Amino acid sequence: MPQAADLMGFGMSPFLSDQLGNSYQAVTGAGTTQAGAAKIYSEGHLVLVTGASSATGALLPSAAKIGTPYFILSVGSAAAVIYPNSTTGTINGGSAGAGFTCSAAVSGYVFMKTAQTSAGVDTWYTIPKV
Repeated sequence: MPQAADLMGFGMSPFLSDQLGNSYQAVTGAGTTQAGAAKIYSEGHLVLVTGASSATGALLPSAAKIGTPYFILSVGSAAAVIYPNSTTGTINGGSAGAGFTCSAAVSGYVFMKTAQTSAGVDTWYTIPKV
């Protein structure tokens, strides 16, 4: 996937390049619960998450569109926990609001929102589902 900045360099509008291109984001894991997790922004499709310590994590974006992939790499020496963006959201059919642990320094996952109800409940899956 091309970088959004590269697409703008070819003359594409910033709005369209953000929709079609990839943008890098570095996040340091925070908190040990969903409420204290660091936020991943909807524009950051390639996300490097550094677990600050064991069980710290990041929160998937609330403005994510269905079908948009988020490539999340867990870097550093501590595992990172990725949480759905709401207390009722799920990842891989797990419990509501439960985090998904990404192994330290060796893992890359693709997270994709597959559904959202009118009540704002998001359903996320990792590809491949593990």
